[in-house]
Amino acid sequence: MAFPRGLVAREARQGSALLALYRLDAVMAACARLERGEGEALHDFRVALRRLRVVLRVYRDVLGGKAVRKAGRRARRVARATASARDAEVSRRWLESWERRLRSEHQGGIEALRRHMADRSPAEAARAVDEARADFLALEAELRPALTDRAARGGEGKAFGPVSARLVGRTARRLRRALDTVEAADQDVRVHRARIAGKRLRYLLEPFASRSADCRRALGALRHLQETLGSVHDLNLFIDAVARCARKEVGAWSTKLVRTAAGKGVQGDEAAGRDERDPAPGLVRLASLAGRQRSLLFGRYKVKWEAEEAGRVFHGVEALLRALAEPAVAPAPDGAAAVGEGQPRPDPVQEAPRGGLGPAVVGDLEDRGPEVPAGGEERPNARPLEVPGEERPGATPVQQGDGEAVVVGRAGRPRRARGGQGPERAEAGTGAAHRQDGDPARA
Repeated sequence: MAFPRGLVAREARQGSALLALYRLDAVMAACARLERGEGEALHDFRVALRRLRVVLRVYRDVLGGKAVRKAGRRARRVARATASARDAEVSRRWLESWERRLRSEHQGGIEALRRHMADRSPAEAARAVDEARADFLALEAELRPALTDRAARGGEGKAFGPVSARLVGRTARRLRRALDTVEAADQDVRVHRARIAGKRLRYLLEPFASRSADCRRALGALRHLQETLGSVHDLNLFIDAVARCARKEVGAWSTKLVRTAAGKGVQGDEAAGRDERDPAPGLVRLASLAGRQRSLLFGRYKVKWEAEEAGRVFHGVEALLRALAEPAVAPAPDGAAAVGEGQPRPDPVQEAPRGGLGPAVVGDLEDRGPEVPAGGEERPNARPLEVPGEERPGATPVQQGDGEAVVVGRAGRPRRARGGQGPERAEAGTGAAHRQDGDPARA
C-alpha cells in the first residue's frame, strides 16, 4: 500500500491528516488479522499501532484538536496492554535458544523460570489482547472522523514538506542526545529511550524514502540500530526476570533444604546433592549467558554505529531536509504520477525483524570474541543537524567535501561518510521468511 500521493506539497494539516489516516488503515488491517487469530498478528498490530502513535505525537500541534490528543493517549494505553504478552514471548524464545547449552544440573533453574514466566495463563493473555483490540476499535471510531475532516479541507498555511523537515530535524537531534547518554549495556532506561528515539525517526523518514537515496540508506542504518538496541533491551528484560525468579524460587528452595536437612539429620550439602531440582545453578548459568550476549551485542553496536552508521543516518537526514525545503510542487491530479510519494520505492523499508539480531547470530558473535576493548571507546563529537530555514543559537555550518558529509572516525581523524548501498534487504512485515535464526519475537 503506497503512501498518499503528493504529500509533500499539500497543506501541512491536510498532509499530516492523510498520513495519519494511512497509518490508521494499516492498524485496522492488522486488527482484522488479530481477530482471526492469524500467526504474527499481534506483532503486526503493535508495529502498525506504533507507527500511528508516532504520527499523532509528532504532528499533534499541526493536527490540533482534543480528539487527536485524546486518541494519542488512548493508543498508548492499548500498546501497553499488549506489552506483557510480547515480553513474555521474547523471554521464552531466549530460554529455548539456550536450553541445549545447559546440563542436567541446570534443569531446576529452567523449570523455575518457566513457572515464573507463566504467571498469566494463556487464556488471561488472550483476554488481555481481545480487550486491547476492542479498545482500539472504539478509538478508531472517534479518531477517523476527525482525521477525515482535516484531510478533506485544504488550507493556506505552510506545506507539509517544510513542516516535516522541521519536525524530522528536531527528532534527529533528540536521537543524537539520547544515544550520547548510553554508556553501558545495563543502562536499560537509557538504552530503551535511545531505541524509541531511533524508531520515531525511522517512522518519520519512511514516507519520504522515494525522495532521496541518502534517506533510504539512513533508514537501513536506523533499522540495524533498532535491531541491536532492541536485543540489548530484551536481554535486560530477561536478566530482570531471572533475578526476580531467583529471589522467589531460590529463597523457597533454601527454606525447603533447611527443613529437609533438619528433618533427616543430614548435612545440608548432602541434602542438596540428592535433588536436581535446585534452581540456583540453572538461574546463575542463564544469567551468565544473557549477560555475555548482551555485552557482545553492545560492543558491536558501539563499533558499527560510531564507525559508519551514525554518519549514514545524519547525512541522510540532512539530505532529506534540503530536499523537503525545496519549493513545493502542486499535487498531481488523480490518475497522474505523484511527486515522490505514492510511487513504488526502489528500496522498500519494512519493520525490523522481531527479536533483533537473535540468539543464533549472537551465538556466532560469541565464537569471535568481543570486538571492542574493555571499557569501550569514547564517542566522537557529532556535528549538529541543520534544518534549512531554521536558525539555532550556536549552530555550525555543515562540513562537506565534494558533496559528501565529513564525519570523525573512531581514531579521531576526519573521513567521508560511507553511503553504503541502501537499506539491507527488506524484511517481510509478517515475517517468518526473514527470521533465519529463530529470533525472539520483538515488537
